Amino acid sequence: MDFLRTTNLFRSPRFSSWIGSAVLHIILLLAFLFLFKGGTRYNSVPSERTVRAGIVLKSEVEHGEIYTDGNNNAFNSEGVKVAVSVEEMLEHTFATDKLETPRNAIGVDALSGDVGSVASLNISNGFAGAGDKGTGVGGGSYSTVTFYGEGTGNRFVFVIDMSGSMSENGGRPFLAAKRQLISAIDSLKDTNEFNIIFYNDTDLQLFSSPQRSTDANKAAAKRFINARIPGGGTKHSQPLYKAIAMKPDVVFFLTDGDAHSDLRPADVESLTRYNGRSKTSAQINTIRFGDNEDGGGFMRKLSAENDGQYRFVNVRTFE
Repeated sequence: MDFLRTTNLFRSPRFSSWIGSAVLHIILLLAFLFLFKGGTRYNSVPSERTVRAGIVLKSEVEHGEIYTDGNNNAFNSEGVKVAVSVEEMLEHTFATDKLETPRNAIGVDALSGDVGSVASLNISNGFAGAGDKGTGVGGGSYSTVTFYGEGTGNRFVFVIDMSGSMSENGGRPFLAAKRQLISAIDSLKDTNEFNIIFYNDTDLQLFSSPQRSTDANKAAAKRFINARIPGGGTKHSQPLYKAIAMKPDVVFFLTDGDAHSDLRPADVESLTRYNGRSKTSAQINTIRFGDNEDGGGFMRKLSAENDGQYRFVNVRTFE
């Protein structure tokens, strides 16, 4: 009897309506849960996946690419932390030989505002404006230096012949060259860099590389200049290669060698190619001492092919 009563309950319209309502509520609940979970997935970021964003510096060092975060932590391209100094990254990223600036750039004087042509830009020491008042971003300061002609830049190398022939005419040519050289060194600003190479059969440098024009270095230069005594033969090429290798803005090259000097046309071409390999190639100004002008020969050619000036100086005018 109880069994039949239960069976009739399942068959009743009320039970069927209750079952349908329950199924509908379950379906709505599942749909709500699905939609809620989907909205969370696309509209929020789980806390365990939260990341910090910032600026990353990409650098190139000798062993590959390096990425640096704001805390100076360095990582390679695989995301592995590596030990690289900031100095190394900056040295390779902003190396002078990776940067190129047009030689005929236009600059603006930092003080007067005048616009003019910048003869050369030494990027390692910053950019400068026209004239001799501009100051570079990196602290460099450009000057116009006079040494039997003018040259504008920040780094200067003076190459001076001290062979035996410079002692002729009572030694006056060599004494005049010394005086002019000391005057040029005195005119340099303390932010400029310079070096001196005297040569005959061999060569002798003041510094192993160009140094700042501090009072101490200027004093050392004067002692070095005054101690030089002319003598020996003349070999031009080696000191010129050394001067160009110092990556100066301007080279002043003084000799009493004539058109028949040991510096052949092929040597001039080789020096010019060597100078042109550097993206900050030097301006080479040449000065020839002599008692008659012969057209300049290799001296004129060397200056003409390296954006420089040639100057003949008659030694008979020296007192």
